[in-house]
Amino acid sequence: MKKLGIALLLAASLSACEKETMGVDAQELVPATLTDLSGLDGCGWVFELNDGTQLEFSTLMRCWTPPVSAEDTRSPFDDFVFEEGKKVWIRYEELPEAVSICMVGPVVEIKEIKTLE
Repeated sequence: MKKLGIALLLAASLSACEKETMGVDAQELVPATLTDLSGLDGCGWVFELNDGTQLEFSTLMRCWTPPVSAEDTRSPFDDFVFEEGKKVWIRYEELPEAVSICMVGPVVEIKEIKTLE
């Protein structure tokens, strides 16, 4: 059953790449707390905003068309260490066409992440 859910999620993610617009414009940097929900079926790490909203993030949603520069292929998570309760600043774009198995909040693409010092 999990394999079917993952296949459906991937198919929906890829079909969203065909759309010209992918969600609302990216927000400014906002504070969030990293939370591990891997104990819930289909869940993993989420970002919890100060108002309690939980953001599920997708790394599958980038739609590149060649030629692509090395900077464009760099993920905001390349040098990031995931830790429960970690305070961060994130800039994200909501992806209203995206689907999730976890279903705790909107699916977003993280555009930028900075650890709160």
